[in-house]
Amino acid sequence: MHQIWLLDISFISVKNSFRYLIAVIDLYSRYIVGWDLSATMTSRDVQKTVDFALLQHGFYEREDKPKIHSDNGSQMKAKSFKTFLKDLGMLNEYSRPHVPQDQAVLERFFRTIKQGEVYHEEYENHYQARDGISKFIDYYNHRRPHQGIGFAGPYQKLTGQEKTILKERKARAIVAQEIRRIGNRRIDKSTNEEMTSVKNRNKEIFV
Repeated sequence: MHQIWLLDISFISVKNSFRYLIAVIDLYSRYIVGWDLSATMTSRDVQKTVDFALLQHGFYEREDKPKIHSDNGSQMKAKSFKTFLKDLGMLNEYSRPHVPQDQAVLERFFRTIKQGEVYHEEYENHYQARDGISKFIDYYNHRRPHQGIGFAGPYQKLTGQEKTILKERKARAIVAQEIRRIGNRRIDKSTNEEMTSVKNRNKEIFV
């Protein structure tokens, strides 16, 4: 976790204009570590978003900072942004030309937030858009299961909780399979006793 952060910008329609959603996602966990909704998309805006993410996750006190991966946009390749990263001892790399897969994880997030939030709303102003996006990102980070990380949530993956969740899920599946197997048998006294035993094992698994 926190080895590679993907960085990118996407357009958000607000009233009769656009705003720019700048997002930073942790590649390992799919957690949105930083974001901003800006009226501009300059290198300064990008720097501010990365700066906030580093501060939010305590990286100013750490030597092992994440590597930044971005596309080849002018904001990402601006001298001021490169200097900002270099001064912090951070590496940065860029997507290969005409290879969108390099940013696929972040592109999927943009698609998800637009389909799940933005396209359903008609934001009247910047503050309304920011509020809606903030709530969706909180849902995305903490409650939405992700197929790419075993149907755990990004926060669970980031904090290592997904191992416990997957273990419990597997245990439930084993118990459910056993109960279905017993249910397919002829219902008699011996079968009822066996089902009772399975239910007791279920309780023991989650103690």
